[in-house]
Amino acid sequence: MLYAAIIRAENETLFDAFTVRMLDAEAGELQLSILRRDERESEESRLIDEVLEAANVANDARESLKRLCLAWLSQMQLGWARKTRYSLKIADAAENLTWKEFDEALALWNKCQDTATLLEFLADRAKSDGRQEKDLLDELLAALTDRYNGLLEDAASSFLLSEHEARICEAESIAALIEVLART
Repeated sequence: MLYAAIIRAENETLFDAFTVRMLDAEAGELQLSILRRDERESEESRLIDEVLEAANVANDARESLKRLCLAWLSQMQLGWARKTRYSLKIADAAENLTWKEFDEALALWNKCQDTATLLEFLADRAKSDGRQEKDLLDELLAALTDRYNGLLEDAASSFLLSEHEARICEAESIAALIEVLART
């Protein structure tokens, strides 16, 4: 995130264009990750040049900003885009759904498995703080999807069968909740 902060401080237009292009879920990191290292580095350089051009960066600043962008990319591992998008979103605007509310909603679901009760919980939270219920629901779905993926990763890397089964059981409960909420 240090490189992101430096790039943003140097040229916010470049930062915005760079993050939109490189953090694109469809064509950014994933597209580059399947290339061989030399091809990926060449493609990253080309894409950064395009972003520098699109952001109208002055010629005298291009080389240093390009080095910063390349340095940022070189420090990243596969999966960095999702984490970076999340971090940048927090920096730009507060979350609608807090982690405490997420945990409360998940505990409520695990306790009663009742959609109406869960939706009422979200509606109460939205009304109490002047937030939009749809925004809370959207963020709950996104957080549930992330948790589901994390649980499957944990299950796949667990050494004990009991740990594996517990993670799968929790993932199944979350999958059921996602399915129900997606229909609302």
